[in-house]
Amino acid sequence: SAEAPATYTFNFGTLTAPTVDPSAGPFTSGVDVTMASSQSGATVRYTTNGSTPTTSSTVYTGPVAIFTSGTVKAKAFHPDYTASAETSRTYELVTATPTFSLTAGTYAAGTAVVVSTSTPGASISYSTDGSAPTPSHPTLANGDAVIVGNSTLKAMAWKAGQTNSGAASAAYSVTGHLTAPG
Repeated sequence: SAEAPATYTFNFGTLTAPTVDPSAGPFTSGVDVTMASSQSGATVRYTTNGSTPTTSSTVYTGPVAIFTSGTVKAKAFHPDYTASAETSRTYELVTATPTFSLTAGTYAAGTAVVVSTSTPGASISYSTDGSAPTPSHPTLANGDAVIVGNSTLKAMAWKAGQTNSGAASAAYSVTGHLTAPG
């Protein structure tokens, strides 16, 4: 008889969905996301924009640093198996609440309070009229100072792609007067 060529494809089942850790947040300084497949030889592919991973998505090779809020999705692929189900993790990055170099209290006129946040690249908005600060209030660079007066200093930090921080607040009063240089 004549030879009859044939091509066979083996499918050993469906891959188990990959692990994606950590599983929850919120985080204030970014998060390193790790992924793994339980199947030897499987390739984990992922997205960071919330789309479903495909065979052309980025291959996981080591921890993925996430600095903005969003969704990471991962799937495992292997030529002899059906692709895994998707594992999805949503990470909320929250800008760290500002801190003040001086606690609330009474200080000499002209005293400066340094306002900072531990979130790199964040902006700090502040108010001295008792209102809750928003990104539209005056801003400071991280580590800048405000001269205290008889007022309540409130500050919040914000960074694009992250949830705004909570507000820090401290009431100050001053003694003495500033004199003009003579």
